[in-house]
Amino acid sequence: MNPVHLEEMDVSGLEILSCPYDLRQDLHRYMEFVDSREIKRTTRDNRLPKAEAKRLAKLLKNPEVGRDVERMGFSPWLAYVEKIALSLGFVSYDTEGEYLGYSSVTESYPDNFIEVNLDTYQRFLNLPLQEREQRLLSCALNDYAECDNEFFQTSVFGRLDTFSRAGCATGVLPYLNFAAIRRFLLDLLAQCRSQVWYSVESLLMALKTEHPFFLIPKNAKHKGFPGQYTGRYSNFRESGSDLSKTGDIASYDPDAFERVEGRYVERFLENIPLTFGYLALAYQEPRDDGISPSLNELQGFKLNDVFLKFMNKQLPEPRVTLEPTFEIQVESEVYPARILSELSLLTDVIRLDTVSTLKLQRKKVTQALAQGHCPDVIALLKRLTQAELPGNVRTELEEWAGQAEAFTVYSGFGVLESERLHSEAEPFVIISMAKGLSLIQDPEGLFAELETSKAVPLLIKHPERSLKALPEGARTSFPQAGKKKKTRKKSVQLKRSTWITLYCPDKEFFETFSQALIQAKCAFEPDRRSLALSYPKREQKEVETALKGLQAGYHIRIKEIEQ
Repeated sequence: MNPVHLEEMDVSGLEILSCPYDLRQDLHRYMEFVDSREIKRTTRDNRLPKAEAKRLAKLLKNPEVGRDVERMGFSPWLAYVEKIALSLGFVSYDTEGEYLGYSSVTESYPDNFIEVNLDTYQRFLNLPLQEREQRLLSCALNDYAECDNEFFQTSVFGRLDTFSRAGCATGVLPYLNFAAIRRFLLDLLAQCRSQVWYSVESLLMALKTEHPFFLIPKNAKHKGFPGQYTGRYSNFRESGSDLSKTGDIASYDPDAFERVEGRYVERFLENIPLTFGYLALAYQEPRDDGISPSLNELQGFKLNDVFLKFMNKQLPEPRVTLEPTFEIQVESEVYPARILSELSLLTDVIRLDTVSTLKLQRKKVTQALAQGHCPDVIALLKRLTQAELPGNVRTELEEWAGQAEAFTVYSGFGVLESERLHSEAEPFVIISMAKGLSLIQDPEGLFAELETSKAVPLLIKHPERSLKALPEGARTSFPQAGKKKKTRKKSVQLKRSTWITLYCPDKEFFETFSQALIQAKCAFEPDRRSLALSYPKREQKEVETALKGLQAGYHIRIKEIEQ
C-alpha cells in the first residue's frame, strides 16, 4: 500500500466527539456482573431485564448508560458489550428463539438464562495485551451482513443517519467483504500520525485517486431478479427536499464516489474506530438541506497513540510497580483487566486511568489468604512487578500471612466430637484433628445417619458471630460456662510496642514528608485519607532525621493532641 498523504486541518468551531465508554473495562465489569448472579433474559425481546440493566449501569459508573436504561428500558452500549461477549464465547444463551403458539408473529425466549464460560474468558485474559486487542477487533471486523453494516446501522455513539434497507439483500451488497474493507481502511489510517487533525475530504480524495475500488470491486457481482436493474450503486438511494431528486445514484455521476464510498467512510470512522476509542471526530453543524443520508457532516479525525501502537504491533504489556507506601501503580495503554482482577481481592482502587493506583489493605489480604483465594501474595506481587518487594512491604505481608493462618474459617463444615469414631461417620470425615475430634462435611447428613443407627447424637448449630452453649448434661471436652476447671496461675509476660501518629496539614506536605521518611529508611504506614503517618517508637531517630532535612523549606512544630 502506497503511503497516504492527507491534509491537516484546524477544527476550531467544530463539534468534537470521542467515545465516553471504555469497551475493555465495561466488558470486564459485565463478566463480573453476570458471573455473580443468575440472570434470566426477557422473554419477548431477549434483553437484560430493566432491573438488572440498572444494576449493571451503576457498576459501569457511566451516567449515559443509566439514563438510556431509564428512558428506553435498555442501553445500546450494553447491547454492544453483550454482543461482543457472546461473539467471543464468554457467555452463551438462546439467540434463535421459538414461536409460542399459532398466533405468534415473532420469536420468544422463555427460560433463557445467561451461562458464563469462565474458562474461555480466563484464557482470553491470559493472552498478551496485543493479542487480546486483536481478538476484540477481529470480533468487530467480522460482524456484518448484507443488511447489517455501516451503510444501514447507526454507530453506538455516532450521529450520522443511514441508507434505507430496501433491497439490501440484492445488488452488490451480498458479495462485499466488509471485514476486508474495514481492515484496509484501518491499515490506511495506521500510516497517519497521532494527535493530528486530518480532513475527511482529503482521505476521500486519496481513496478516489489511488483506491477507487476499495469498497465495490470494479467488476462487481450482482444478485437480483430477472429484469431487475443491477447497476453499481443500485443499492443506494438518497432523497432530498425536492422529491424529483429522490432515486438511485448513477455510477456516471461525477460525485458518485463521494455520495456512496464517501458516506461509507464517514460512517466507518464513527463505528469501529470511534467505538474502540481509537480516534476523535470533528463535525460541523447538521445542514438543513433535506438530503438523506447526510453528506459531508463529518469533517475531521484525530488518531491516538493506542491505535498506532496496536496497528504497528507495539502495544506494550502493563507495567506494575509496588511502592514502599503499599501503593501499586499499574501503567497500561488499555484497561489491564487481568492484573486488576488478580489484585481486586487484595487492594482498594484509588484511581483508574492510564496509570492506575491501588493500595494493599491488611483486611483484604488476610481474608484472601484465609479463604484460599490467593495462597501466596508475595509470589503474586513478585510475578506482576517482576522485581523484589520493598523490605517493609514484604515484612508486613509476612505478618499478615501469619494472621491469616491463625484465623482460618471453615464454612459449611462441622466438628465431630466422639469418644470413638462410628462407622457411619467415616465417609463424612475430612481430617482427624485430635483424639475424639474430627473435621467433617455435611453435618446434618451425618446427624441423620447417626440417629438412624440409634447412636443418640446431639447437633449444635452455632451462630455466625458466637458459639452456642451446650444444653445441660451434654458431655464435651471443651470448657463450658459455669463449669470452669481450677487451673494453676501461669506467669505471663506481655510485650508492648508504642506507635506514634503524625497528622499532616495538607496533601503537599504529606507527600513531601513521606518521601523524606522513605529516604531515611523509616518503616511507617501512610493514611492518605486522614493525611496521617504512623511509625513505631523505635523509628523516632529516623523520623527526626527526616524532619531535620525538611527544615530548610518548612518551619515545623509538633502539637500534642488528645485521643
